[in-house]
Amino acid sequence: MIYVILTLLVILIVLLLCLFSGINKFVSALGFSSIKELIEEIKKQSTTEKEIYSRPKNLSDMTKLLVPLIANDFPSFNQEQIFTQTKNYINEILDAIESKDSSLIKDKNLKFIRPKVEDEIKNLNELDKNVSFINVRFNKCAISEYSNKGGAAKITVVASLSYYYDSNDEKEKKFTDVRKETRYKLEYVYIYDEDKIPENFDLLKINCPNCGAPVDFFGRGKCSYCNTMLSPINIKNWSVVNYEEY
Repeated sequence: MIYVILTLLVILIVLLLCLFSGINKFVSALGFSSIKELIEEIKKQSTTEKEIYSRPKNLSDMTKLLVPLIANDFPSFNQEQIFTQTKNYINEILDAIESKDSSLIKDKNLKFIRPKVEDEIKNLNELDKNVSFINVRFNKCAISEYSNKGGAAKITVVASLSYYYDSNDEKEKKFTDVRKETRYKLEYVYIYDEDKIPENFDLLKINCPNCGAPVDFFGRGKCSYCNTMLSPINIKNWSVVNYEEY
């Protein structure tokens, strides 16, 4: 009996040595001198990823250069007002996505991005996924682009913000204890002369507010996919036609 036990112990020791040797070969093949060095590198990479996740994001800020040009074309333009609107609109978008309810997109100037919000909600539902944006704080807003031609003007406003992000997806729970730093951009369009917009003009890349299909001629006639009448937006107001987290 003792002989059998000793034999089993010897076999176990040999197996452990073989396993340890195999691990060392694997670690060596990865370019590390020891398991400890590999573990330290993994910890370092995890720390770096966390730093990137929580590091404030830079913005392309052309505000000082572009505001005089915008104000020259639109004397009533108010920089602070559009920044405040941008913050409110982003909060509205995040609330709708978190609640999985596109009806929370209430502002009339957001009607053209509702299909995109609905697509995000649809993707979440297909994945049976819930997300939360907790304690949203804005760091800075800036104007990054401006163009004015063919009867339409476009302003791109960028915003840096942070929040605690949570999800029922275990893969996304790594950094729930730190604020996620991110950026959003909103594209505003102002139609001041529909008749000057050429039919092949691609400045306005928008979707039908009913079915989400691409609309070629902004505010003209019907959607070619669902026959929804398109209400023109040449109401002397800035409407959001796209948003993006980047």
